[in-house]
Amino acid sequence: MTEPLVEPLVEPLVMAPMVPPEVDLRGMPYMPLFGDRLFKSTTWIEARPEARAAALQLYWHAFAHEVPAASLPDNERVLADHAGLSLKVFRRARVQALRGWLKCSDGRLYHPVLAEIANEAWSARISHRARTLKWREKSRGVTVTSPPCDTRKGKGERKGEGLTAAAAEGDRVDRAFALWQEAAAREGWPEVMFLNSVRRWKLGQRLAEAGGLEGWCAALAAASDAGFLKGLDGSFHRWFDLDWLLDEQKFTRLLEGRYARRHRPVADAGSGLDAALAELGRAGAAPGRG
Repeated sequence: MTEPLVEPLVEPLVMAPMVPPEVDLRGMPYMPLFGDRLFKSTTWIEARPEARAAALQLYWHAFAHEVPAASLPDNERVLADHAGLSLKVFRRARVQALRGWLKCSDGRLYHPVLAEIANEAWSARISHRARTLKWREKSRGVTVTSPPCDTRKGKGERKGEGLTAAAAEGDRVDRAFALWQEAAAREGWPEVMFLNSVRRWKLGQRLAEAGGLEGWCAALAAASDAGFLKGLDGSFHRWFDLDWLLDEQKFTRLLEGRYARRHRPVADAGSGLDAALAELGRAGAAPGRG
């Protein structure tokens, strides 16, 4: 008697993670937003307001706070917290807020579009780090005869032989940007991923105001010592970054030394109050009062 045929069980295919485990975009100050792609999507059009807000917050948290980037833990309570909603409200909005997210073989949730953006951002970050390292190594190689802020022209850059004025200006901006990255790594300032057109233009303006790379180095040194930019524990405030420094008014004040110290230390404020109270006490105890 032959045994009945039984179809073997087929395990459902589990998708591999959409982002390599080493992709770490923490510290990114912004996330690219493709407006038409988002606002014309079914996810956005059909979602209720709280689900839309939750979706945006989850996108941002996954992109800039999780490792690997573009992923989320498959935990309802944690997701509710990241979405900025109570657990009760999140359960009501969950289906719409998590539309498009897929669970992969590592047990985490991934969004295909966000994963694509994260992979591109990671490639750009790696490329930029490589360029910065190359420039840093090149700078170390010439520090014996030419410091990083030396603005003298080198071989092949004399008049009529080398770069055009526009190319030379672009080179100065790139060198200034690399100096910021080097100082940021040393001081713990936020790393900058992109030198976009706005930042490039502002950096060129600040270089012109400061007198070139030497003035830029002086500004970086002033920022390193500026008490106003630091908290009581000596660490820099999180709001201090390249965009802050490139602001025209703040840059001028920094060079003028107006950020050298914190606004009136707490101890001084306390001693002033104590002195005032003591003075009032003495006045109240004066003869003839009563």
